[in-house]
Amino acid sequence: YGEPVEQEVMWDAEEYAQKNPLFTDENGMYQWDVPQGMWQVRFNKNGYEPTRSEWLPVPPPQLDVNIGMTQLRQPEVAMVHAYKDGVVLTFDKYMRPETLTTDNISVTQNGENVTGTIELMNEEQGDSEKYASKLRFVPSSEFTAKTVTLNVKSDVESYAGVRMNSDFTQTFDIEKQIYVIGIDTLINVGYGESRQVLVEALPVDVAKGKTLNVRSVQPLIAEVDQETYTLDKHGRATITVSGNLPGATSLTLNVEGFDLEKHAVVQVVDESSRVTEKPVASVANGLVFDESFTVELTCGTPDAVIYYTTNGACPCDEEERILYDGPITIRKNTTLKAIAIAPGYYESDIATYYYFESSAIDEISYDAPFKVSPTMVRDGFVVKGDFYECDVMLYSLNGSMVQHNEHVGSGEFVSLSSLNSGVYIAVITVNGRPYPVNIVKM
Repeated sequence: YGEPVEQEVMWDAEEYAQKNPLFTDENGMYQWDVPQGMWQVRFNKNGYEPTRSEWLPVPPPQLDVNIGMTQLRQPEVAMVHAYKDGVVLTFDKYMRPETLTTDNISVTQNGENVTGTIELMNEEQGDSEKYASKLRFVPSSEFTAKTVTLNVKSDVESYAGVRMNSDFTQTFDIEKQIYVIGIDTLINVGYGESRQVLVEALPVDVAKGKTLNVRSVQPLIAEVDQETYTLDKHGRATITVSGNLPGATSLTLNVEGFDLEKHAVVQVVDESSRVTEKPVASVANGLVFDESFTVELTCGTPDAVIYYTTNGACPCDEEERILYDGPITIRKNTTLKAIAIAPGYYESDIATYYYFESSAIDEISYDAPFKVSPTMVRDGFVVKGDFYECDVMLYSLNGSMVQHNEHVGSGEFVSLSSLNSGVYIAVITVNGRPYPVNIVKM
């Protein structure tokens, strides 16, 4: 009658030393080794609509039999954080974006409605449309009150078209937030070796004492020595990354209780392609200081020699560079550049750190022949002034150059769309003179 099978029979897996039915693991994974035939997988879970696969012939092996299930339970507000620049709202399931509007989601301050917009933070493509479970209400200007009230109408709908049971209204204290997790975006580690990596969260007064969570996406390639760390009084932690197999994976980092998430690529290299690890400074990039201080340089590659300069010259220049043999004293505005070289390795990338006297910040800003607008950005900024063109280099707080824009004209837009949220040092060079500017990407 056109059906692919004559009779449906539940497979007796015990004859093959297996189990049927199975419970999927924490990642939703399942598998069987089955004999030749026509097979169908059926899925059931409380609160979800039952579903099934197509009839599948074996052989060939049937891989990636991934079936989406529809949950019929009413959605709920799972988590809310209120910050000066917005309210972050997370539902316990993915929602229909067309219902996540300011008509259904609003914020009041001192009893008055706040004008603003909705930004979806984790939009994903479904079978036929996009969905999101996390969003930010962005006010037209920063909140000034110590508390705000979030109102969510029951008209919001889950991906299955199910509405909330009732309206949600709750008042939240304005929290301080961690706005950056600083770590090298590319970490090279030798096959069979380990290296230490500095992680720094800012601002320090919020980050200190908090728990840092670190997870390797593929621990078979590279793993960390532990999954949680306590940030010290400077908001820092040192993690150890071990290279288990040649290849690439990534680390996912977040501070417990905060929404910000950071990713870093880990590349495990064999002996034939090893590169000396880049030197790391003990003081974060962009520090503004009142009194002199010392900086120590370290390198994770054994027997590495470190060279540095404090005048902006390349440490690759043998006439300019200085052999590092102990702490470096910083007394004035300084551009510290360092490179490391180890026997049998290629030389490292250049690490660059900027340190600014607090008394010189106003002078630098006032004296600069341009203005940067805005300095707290979402997509990018504009450099506008009395010049024909300038050079723009962006550095992370760990001293890595993450973007370089040459021949930027006055009024030209500098896009930061490829960068993660965080704090960066923009070094804008006009007429041969560099000017540092702090840029915060939201």
